[in-house]
Amino acid sequence: MIWRVPLIVAEQNARAGAANRLVGRFARVCRPRGGHRSPHEVVTGNPVRGEVLSEAAHRDVAAARLDVGVPQGRTCIVVFAGSLGARRINEAVAGLVEAWADRSDLFVYHVIGRRDFESFTRPELPDGAGIEYRAVEYESNMPRVLAASDLAICRAGGTSVAELAAIGVPAILVPLPIATRDHQRFNAEALVAAGGAVLVDDAACTADRLADELRPLLDPPGRLAEMAAAARSVGRPDAASAVADLIEEHAR
Repeated sequence: MIWRVPLIVAEQNARAGAANRLVGRFARVCRPRGGHRSPHEVVTGNPVRGEVLSEAAHRDVAAARLDVGVPQGRTCIVVFAGSLGARRINEAVAGLVEAWADRSDLFVYHVIGRRDFESFTRPELPDGAGIEYRAVEYESNMPRVLAASDLAICRAGGTSVAELAAIGVPAILVPLPIATRDHQRFNAEALVAAGGAVLVDDAACTADRLADELRPLLDPPGRLAEMAAAARSVGRPDAASAVADLIEEHAR
């Protein structure tokens, strides 16, 4: 600012934190979605990794499901919440898997996270249970897992929401309750409004609540396909290019 060097802020969340709000008074701000608050703001969408764009552009569900190991003929639900994980989501999903042990149409791929992986109590399934469940500590290739999935249960971080929309994965979003200015709830709004996701408060995230939300998504034929199309409708695969164009404009 003192040296009059142009500034560009890439804001990932629908609600900016204090630092970006301050700097945004003197900078052009790349926002993930609409809702202009000043002439300095430009809606670019959130840039996502090249691997995500590749999966979005050339999505081969059969090949992805083979790579991930999704059993044939099953609906794949992926659960994740960042590298550390989320205890509330983990416990709710474990209870859900136990309650739905007899469902032979589901495969739950559960990325527990590094914080609780060793201490986490796995679902207790009877011999001959119909549901298939796999727990992993960490997943290094989330774009491939998302491409193989029919539904996600996860937090609503800016990048996660952008990746879900880019690939077209329906979701149950559970915003982090301690996120600054409740920004994860606002991150989720575009997907929810489009019909590509449903929102569940962290405090309400229990096995019973997840079951109530999942039934109308899983059982009607074509419902998940409709949600996937809705999620893709708000995706911004051109976001990185839009940010780069803005940088080039100001560099000149």
